[in-house]
Amino acid sequence: MGLDSVELLMAIEKKFQMEVPDIEAEKMYTVGDVTMWFYKNLVLNPSKISLEGELLKKVNETFYNLNLITEEIKLSDKLNQIILEENRKKIWKDIARDIGYKIPPLHKSDFGIIEKKKNFLGLTYYDSPPPFLESNVSRFIECLGGLNFEKLVDFNNISSLFEVKIAVMGITLERCGVEIHEIYWESSFTDDLGID
Repeated sequence: MGLDSVELLMAIEKKFQMEVPDIEAEKMYTVGDVTMWFYKNLVLNPSKISLEGELLKKVNETFYNLNLITEEIKLSDKLNQIILEENRKKIWKDIARDIGYKIPPLHKSDFGIIEKKKNFLGLTYYDSPPPFLESNVSRFIECLGGLNFEKLVDFNNISSLFEVKIAVMGITLERCGVEIHEIYWESSFTDDLGID
C-alpha cells in the first residue's frame, strides 16, 4: 500500500474505531474489499430500521411530490425513465432542494453533450463520463448515502452492509477527490481512483 492508501485506510479505521491488521490491509485493493472487512468485523445492530429502505422512502416521497411518479419506484428502476429529458436541469435542482440531502451532480452527458477530448494516432477519445441518469435508483441511493454519510451513519450503531458501504464511499470521496459517481464496489483504489 502506498502512503495515500495507508492514510485513507487510517481515516476509515478512525471512523469505525477499529484497526485493520497489516496482513489484512495488504489484501485490500477495492472499495468492496475494505467494505467487506469492516462489515465482517463490526458488531452489528440488525434490529435497527433499514437506512437503505428509509432513503428509498425519502426518494419516493420527493419524486411523488414533484409529480415525477404516480406509484412507488423500486431500487432497480432506471433514473432516465423517471427523469425525462424535458426540463431535466430544473427537475434535478428541484430534487436537490426538496430531498434534504446533497445529491450527485449531473454531467453534460446527461443532457446529450459529448465532450471531445483529443485525437491520438487516428483515434478520437472522449472525456465525458457516462450519463449518471442511466443508473438505477439503487445507485442513486448509494451515491446519496456516500455524499451524506456523516448525517446518515451512526458509527456506534451500524446495522447493515449498506451503511458500511456508504461510509467507505464517503470517506474515499473526501480523501481522493474523485466524484461520487466514480466510486463503485469494484473500484480499485490505485487503478480506478488514482490513490497510490
